Amino acid sequence: MSARHAFLPVIALAALALTACASGPGSSSVPSEKDLVGTWVPTTIYSTQPHLTLADDGTWTGSDGCNGTSGTWKVTPSGTLSVTAGPSTLIACEGEALPSLFAQSTRIRVEGSNVLLQDDKKKTLATVVRGEVTSPSPDAGAAGGSSAADVTGSWVAETPGTGQVPALNLEAGGKLSGNDGCNALIGTWTIEGDTLSFDPLASTRMACENVDTWLSLAKTATVTPAELVVQDSAGKILGRLARG
Repeated sequence: MSARHAFLPVIALAALALTACASGPGSSSVPSEKDLVGTWVPTTIYSTQPHLTLADDGTWTGSDGCNGTSGTWKVTPSGTLSVTAGPSTLIACEGEALPSLFAQSTRIRVEGSNVLLQDDKKKTLATVVRGEVTSPSPDAGAAGGSSAADVTGSWVAETPGTGQVPALNLEAGGKLSGNDGCNALIGTWTIEGDTLSFDPLASTRMACENVDTWLSLAKTATVTPAELVVQDSAGKILGRLARG
């Protein structure tokens, strides 16, 4: 066999090796916009449910677990990602800053079931997977206890104090809003027997002089016929809320 003919199989084998490497474990590909439509969540599970939802009309919405954001998105055939984002609140809570990381990303790749959001230096800023966002539902009260219907609605502090009147509004879907006399509060709630549980309870970070922001420390509340007796994580009574 001539040297020329012996060299051809070597080239063919090298090409096969390169192909195998390109399609092997850890390789990534460029997704189409159609592939990306839907809801994406972090690989770490959070009770606050941070997520991104990409619509087929080029718009998106998302949350870091507390703060909602929306904007527009577009992916080119080469995998270049263009994102715009609107304003967002700055409430602090457990979660992952997916909207912010999405807005910073300029490349997008698929690796197995993961979608990688990357910057222009190919650094992965966030990894997301297909998921869904569920609305927390309050539990039905135990036999002889209170039910969700018994506690939904507005509750206000019996002793107002300085500043705004501390208050909570418990929604039927398991979400809550309110204020601690200074800062806005948001979170979720459930009920078991006569005990309300608040998890998580997040607030804005305004500074107010001479205001006791006790309601921001609420972890549970005992339901009585006339009021909610609010307690912290150690079971200490913080204050009382009456029907608003």
